[in-house]
Amino acid sequence: MIGLVLVAAGSGQRLGAGVPKALVRVAGRSMIEHCLRTVSQVDRIGQVVVVAPPGRADDLVSTGVIPEGVRVVAGGASRDASVRHGLGVLDAGTQFVLIHDAARPFAPPEVFERVLDALVAGQDAVIPVMPVTDTIKVVRDGVVHSTPVRDELVAVQTPQGFRLDILKDAHATLDVRVTDDAMLVERAGIEVHVVDGSQRSFKITTGFDMRVAESVLAQQDPVVGGSVAFDPTVQEDSMLAMVGIGTDVHAFDPGSPAWVAGLFWPGEVGLAGHSDGDVVAHACADAVLNACGLGDLGGLIGTDRAEYRGASGAEILRAVAVHARKQGFDLVNIGVQMIGNRPRIGPRRLEAQEVLGAAAGCPVHVSATTTDGLGLTGRSEGLAAMATALVTRSR
Repeated sequence: MIGLVLVAAGSGQRLGAGVPKALVRVAGRSMIEHCLRTVSQVDRIGQVVVVAPPGRADDLVSTGVIPEGVRVVAGGASRDASVRHGLGVLDAGTQFVLIHDAARPFAPPEVFERVLDALVAGQDAVIPVMPVTDTIKVVRDGVVHSTPVRDELVAVQTPQGFRLDILKDAHATLDVRVTDDAMLVERAGIEVHVVDGSQRSFKITTGFDMRVAESVLAQQDPVVGGSVAFDPTVQEDSMLAMVGIGTDVHAFDPGSPAWVAGLFWPGEVGLAGHSDGDVVAHACADAVLNACGLGDLGGLIGTDRAEYRGASGAEILRAVAVHARKQGFDLVNIGVQMIGNRPRIGPRRLEAQEVLGAAAGCPVHVSATTTDGLGLTGRSEGLAAMATALVTRSR
């Protein structure tokens, strides 16, 4: 049997998206969705394990992007620890394993096939590589130390393939920090063979990489020899963007805990409501429903729904996001602004964006403003929020 461990445990901090990197969307689909669509085209892969950011496995499952039969486990504090967690849940009888990074969402099926062909032919470890076109310098203390011969250099990609017993032994016996699994196997004395990689297997790490990916997907690019979109329908649909707005207002209730923007605010006055009264999360949810043409929050999760009594705003936003995806929509991003004097959103903005982004499965940008003492928010009688959501039709 052949298994695949999809390493999706990155936080995505360098992308600045406010959600785990695997959930960041490129051309209307999250990176992990792009990866899983490709993996589904490789018939020889019998089991797929997704390694989620530590403590975020349930969040990843709740977004609705993980197909049935795909197992999700929490990652570790380092990449090698995350891989070990994934290896540990592969089925008994698995002979070969592919390790693939979710940050390479457009690696084409033929690269997976080339790696598998080499494994089945008898190699113990196989990696896809590309020639290096830049001149590489070795620098020490700010000074060029040497210049390696470029003809001997390659750039390493994923998926990387291994005999499972060899990779497990390497992880069990070598306690070293590595940047890919091939390094670990090399240090165990195993020969690592190479096959051709692909320019489409580029890695997305920074905001610039994201812009490159969007550009490549949006047009025929001579650098990659044509469009890298696997399904032309996805590319066409991703251009049909729809925008929705949502608003929510709640009065203060001194007897309720203060939940705003998915966060608990000790020492602040809570909000009245059937659920936790989180105006920011509710406005986000309403904006998503409005963009998708799916009605409003009261119609989907009204006060007659006992199961949502006291529910958190993040839980409600997650339920709306899952509902939208089941109806064939992809969430691209949400922008929301709280209107009120307190709490002070600024010091916890990033924390709020992370919690709401995880619930929605897309970037959520949070801000706040006041009304200069005017209206119910100005008189500190309650809070309001307004949100805008961008979605695309996925099917």
